[in-house]
Amino acid sequence: MTADANQSSTAASDTLQEWIARYRQLPLGDESWVYTSFAELVVRHGQAYEPAAWPMPDAQHPGRCFHVARRWAEEAGWTYVEGFVLVPSEIPFSGFEHAWCLTAEGRVADPALPDGWATAYFGVPLSDRFCREQRALRGTDAVLTLDPVKFWEGANTTILRQGLPSYAVSLTERTA
Repeated sequence: MTADANQSSTAASDTLQEWIARYRQLPLGDESWVYTSFAELVVRHGQAYEPAAWPMPDAQHPGRCFHVARRWAEEAGWTYVEGFVLVPSEIPFSGFEHAWCLTAEGRVADPALPDGWATAYFGVPLSDRFCREQRALRGTDAVLTLDPVKFWEGANTTILRQGLPSYAVSLTERTA
C-alpha cells in the first residue's frame, strides 16, 4: 500500500469511527444493559477492515446486505459480519449499519455494495452457530441489528441486554 493510500485508508477509518461515536449517543437501553446500543456492541467487539474487490462473478445487490451476506456466508463458507460501513457518496448519512462477509483469507467480500463505494468497514465477525440460533429466534437475516426488510423486529435487544455468548464472535483472522 502506498503512503497516499495508507493515509486515505486511515482518514476513512477515522471518519467511520466518528460516525459510530454518533450512533453510540442514541442508546436503546440503559446502564443495566450490557450494551446500550448496537454501536456499543460493535465498538467493544469489532475491528476495522479494509475494502476489497468483490471476488465473485455474481452481481452485488445494494439495499439487501443482510440477506445477501447471509446467503454468501452459508453458500461459500465465509464469515458473516455485522457492523458499520463508510460510503462517503451517501451524504448526509455516509456511515451506516451494514452486513458483509470475510473470505477464508479474512478479506472483505461485500455482496451488497459495488466495488469502490465503501471506504472503510468496522464490524463483528460472527460464528455460524450464533448466526443460525439468532436468525431462528428473530426470523430475520440480521443477527444483531435492524433488518430493513423486517424493521418491526428491531435490534436484538436480548443480546444487547444480556451480552454476547462466548461462542458468538468468530475467530476468523483478517489480512491487511
